[in-house]
Amino acid sequence: MRRSGGITIESAHAESRSVLWGEYRAPVAPRRRLSRKGEAAVPSPAPPRTVRIAAVITIAEAALGLAFVIALLVRAPSAAGGVGALNSTNTFGEAGYFAIISVAVLAAGIGMWQGRFWARTPALLLQLILLGIAWYAIGPSEQPLIGFVIAVPAVAVLWFMFNRNGRVWSFYGGGTHDSGGGGE
Repeated sequence: MRRSGGITIESAHAESRSVLWGEYRAPVAPRRRLSRKGEAAVPSPAPPRTVRIAAVITIAEAALGLAFVIALLVRAPSAAGGVGALNSTNTFGEAGYFAIISVAVLAAGIGMWQGRFWARTPALLLQLILLGIAWYAIGPSEQPLIGFVIAVPAVAVLWFMFNRNGRVWSFYGGGTHDSGGGGE
């Protein structure tokens, strides 16, 4: 057993290692080289419960985004032109824009649920953007209820991802970090 500044690495044998920090024990996948025939990479370790909760919240945000897209598509044919009003072409464009964003957020949420490390950054950036939107709704727009409805899940996801278990999973959870390349 080696100790290095709060991280304990136990090695039962060369193929199985784990990282212990606090109460969360993250299994570390054994490192192996890819064969010339393109052997599959080692899968990521399962994420802790806090990361899974953040993934569920992120998936719910994506589902709400897709519901907004459907509402826009239902409204598009009846969009009457007028001063300051959107016509149906603009409404379809807006729906397409929000559909692309919602599908990307859904992919990040599903990726976090599956323990993919790449999904953490898009989900965190979305939450920071939502916090900016919430601040604007609370302050300059004088819509505090809408602002708090947007801010509470964003803060929750940030907390779940930045608590001790989420950080340990992110930093020490796997050997390859979805890079696709094995090796040492």
